[in-house]
Amino acid sequence: YTFAPEGLFQAFIRWHLRRNRWRVERDWVVPAPGVVPCLHYAVEAFTREGQGVVVQPPVYGPFFRAVEALGRRLTPNPLIRDGMRYRMNLEGLETLLDGGVGLLILCSPHNPVARVWDPEELLALGNLCRDRGVVIVSDDIHSDLIMPGKTFTPLAALGEDLAANSVTCSSPSKSFNIPGAGSAFAVIPDPEKRDAFRRAAERMGAMDMPNLFSAAAAEAAYREGEEWLEEVKSYIWDNYLFLEDFCRRR
Repeated sequence: YTFAPEGLFQAFIRWHLRRNRWRVERDWVVPAPGVVPCLHYAVEAFTREGQGVVVQPPVYGPFFRAVEALGRRLTPNPLIRDGMRYRMNLEGLETLLDGGVGLLILCSPHNPVARVWDPEELLALGNLCRDRGVVIVSDDIHSDLIMPGKTFTPLAALGEDLAANSVTCSSPSKSFNIPGAGSAFAVIPDPEKRDAFRRAAERMGAMDMPNLFSAAAAEAAYREGEEWLEEVKSYIWDNYLFLEDFCRRR
């Protein structure tokens, strides 16, 4: 057995400060075996059986399962296709939030529609949820894979009040292709929410003890992997440009 080494926390904190201009405090960070387990812990911690949980389809399938497996009420707020892009239905969301909802699961950036949410969109969403006491759990797992011309902003970086009403789920698994290592983090600035999250994880059998290989892999990725990641992003972007050109010409 092992415990998360301090170097792992510091590598994670420096990564977000350098990449996202987000100053994460050491006490906010809770290690977890994956982002999907974090979603389950958040649903368990911040809602009661039968209460509504908002998801915004089309979205990653385990979002739905995290709600339904725990006996909560799935409350869809479908994205709106606006020309060649999707946007959140903030008008419809306001009505849903007034109907007994306890939690909203945000995908940021959004999988599968590939939207990097603008700060203005995140602020509007965050204010709606904060004013109604609806906690936001934000799955930020794709935040390192942003293509040229876009900038990722964590919702929790937009103000102390929004940070206090949020759980941010992060992981090196997508960025560095190490999902099998089982490494993730929940960033929870509010101490009461952090305690509730930890208690829910314990009730569901989780231990705050990452395996040795996941801790080593994650720390190495955050400390040494940035140059590799930038090369990967450049490679993906070149493939996208090739595909776009091919489809246009053919």
